[in-house]
Amino acid sequence: MNALKGFGVRAFKLDPNGELRRFSYVRFKRLFDGEIGESLPEHAGGHADFAIVYVRTLFRRPVAVTKVEFTRLRLDASGRFSETERLRMLRGAGELLDAWRNDQHRENRASSILPAASRFVRKRHNREFAWEPSPSQWTTLAKLLDSSSQRRPPG
Repeated sequence: MNALKGFGVRAFKLDPNGELRRFSYVRFKRLFDGEIGESLPEHAGGHADFAIVYVRTLFRRPVAVTKVEFTRLRLDASGRFSETERLRMLRGAGELLDAWRNDQHRENRASSILPAASRFVRKRHNREFAWEPSPSQWTTLAKLLDSSSQRRPPG
């Protein structure tokens, strides 16, 4: 029975009408990694918004959501996620981790300085690299995840 439990990742892309649609996570990773030939020409010169959902699975079907990330990828004129932008996003994530670690260190010391650097860095990171879903988009996401878990397990 334990061999049938696992973890999975589901990707969804926001379409031009503001609706979430299932999107291949493998394709998302190729786009993020800047693989040649992977692009979203319909978003050239703009951005594409994704919901990345981490799930626990049973029989490869989602049974619990463990984390949701709302990621915005800024694309170049050909619809590709550039290496420069990818490195900027990764650097921002590193800054976020550093600020959190420094805040943890400050909390452990007696100090009159409130450990709030990570809050400011997170706000900047979210403003640049994330998006905020509407209540109806949350509802759609829940329905999409629920519909994929409703299929019967094999056997």
